[in-house]
Amino acid sequence: MQSKNRFSPATRACVGVVISLAIAALVLFGGTPSSADRGHFLVVLALSAIIGMHTMRYSPAKVELSSSHPFLIYAIATFGPGAAVWIILLGMATTLIVRKNRAAPTRVAFNLAAIALSTVSAGAVFSALGGVPGQSIGRLVLPLLGAALSYSLINSALITLVVSIERPEIRFLKGVVVALQWGGVAYLTGYAIGVAVLYATSVLGKPAIVLILPPCWLLLSFYRMHEARLEAERLRADEVEKLNAELSKSLDELQEALRHIKQLRGMLPICMHCKSIRDDQDVWHRIEAYIVEHSDALLTHSLCDDCRETHYGHLDLKPKPR
Repeated sequence: MQSKNRFSPATRACVGVVISLAIAALVLFGGTPSSADRGHFLVVLALSAIIGMHTMRYSPAKVELSSSHPFLIYAIATFGPGAAVWIILLGMATTLIVRKNRAAPTRVAFNLAAIALSTVSAGAVFSALGGVPGQSIGRLVLPLLGAALSYSLINSALITLVVSIERPEIRFLKGVVVALQWGGVAYLTGYAIGVAVLYATSVLGKPAIVLILPPCWLLLSFYRMHEARLEAERLRADEVEKLNAELSKSLDELQEALRHIKQLRGMLPICMHCKSIRDDQDVWHRIEAYIVEHSDALLTHSLCDDCRETHYGHLDLKPKPR
């Protein structure tokens, strides 16, 4: 992007549209849990905030991912899509707050808006597939899988859209595919953990929600184990980009130099008497004028020894010794 915390005008317009759509979605579809579930909701909200404080950095794409995806699955199935959006937003908010390199307010707003739209879309797919909060695990498996896939697709698409506008060399569809190839692991793992915790709470009761923490921590640990390798890949990619930029600059300089170089090539028809040269349009030019026009040479008149003797031999024009 143009700078670390600055968007181009086109990107700001896109971000503004995403934020406006997110606000409208929250107003229309946001909700709160029933009074009976409010205490449990607050516990899940707090756990999401704690997990959101620990992120996974994907160096090649220069992004950070949160491991709070299991909370999306659990919250939609337990409290419904309207309440789930607040749990996911809080998890993302803590991610943005505690990160070492603070993002600009516009970026923070966009990230939260993308999460809100992704969660709302996931809730819509969940409901469209017949999902109802509180159903048995067997009936929720398919709707929750659809919700997880929808969330990952919409979130990846929104982020890639902004990146492709800011960096035209990145193709939108290819960027979405790349994002899903890596981030999809986190999303599907989050889906599996969320379903497992749902089953645990249905058997052991609501306090079993704390079982969601160890798998999330393992997910974090898995990516951090590969952090060194990913960082090495990023450094190699940056080095290749630097070399490509230097090569492109050298090529541009060479092409610019070639545009200023004039060379005389091929056979030139020259008069055997006056030594004039004929061009491609059958026009004859004095040899001095032709050379100046078709090369970078500058001519100045002088007198060779033979011509001096032939034409001015009666005059004393020989150079005097120094």
